[in-house]
Amino acid sequence: MAEKAGVFLVDDHAILREGMTALINSQPDLVVVGQANDGFEALKEIPRCNPQVAVIDLSMPRMSGARVVEQLRELCPLARALALTRHCDIGYLRLMLRSGASGYVCKQSGADVLLHAIRLVASGGTFIEPELAKQVASSYLDRQPQPAEERIAELSEREAEVLRLIACGHSNRDIAEQLFISIRTVENHRHNISQKLNLRGPHALLRFALDIKSKFS
Repeated sequence: MAEKAGVFLVDDHAILREGMTALINSQPDLVVVGQANDGFEALKEIPRCNPQVAVIDLSMPRMSGARVVEQLRELCPLARALALTRHCDIGYLRLMLRSGASGYVCKQSGADVLLHAIRLVASGGTFIEPELAKQVASSYLDRQPQPAEERIAELSEREAEVLRLIACGHSNRDIAEQLFISIRTVENHRHNISQKLNLRGPHALLRFALDIKSKFS
């Protein structure tokens, strides 16, 4: 018989922990190996219990779930964290994922969703609440950049010329001499190009220019 995956529960509501314990222990492949009612207790007990998955509430007294997850990565790196929260919100999702959680389940979901998430995280996968996953995909698609040709078309003729010269490796002084303008004007053009193309950082414009260099050939 295959070994059961150990699950540790962290939630400040005893009734909820008891309900999850009964649910998880009724499964042939899962077992609750420990519980804690706050983050401090969890960080002491989880390394001792050595679970595959720690199901952690986001909002708890004394220490937030995000903080627990961050510290858990150092204390017990083999224990994977699954956030279980009433906050079905993309901002909280990002917070927990940045903290190191491998999954995110809303308490409003059914028992089958929680069990699926635990199994998936225990096996090394990542689970995101389906409704939130749709929001993440939608926000990602909304931020997708335009094709290079469309972005370049937003530039004026002079700005496009400056961009071409940047792509060819010319310095501001070289560009100024070739276009018979001042270096200050070249700098202004570079700034305007970066603004129009939504490029941020000291080297973003150069990287973009090199990426689309073939468009000018």
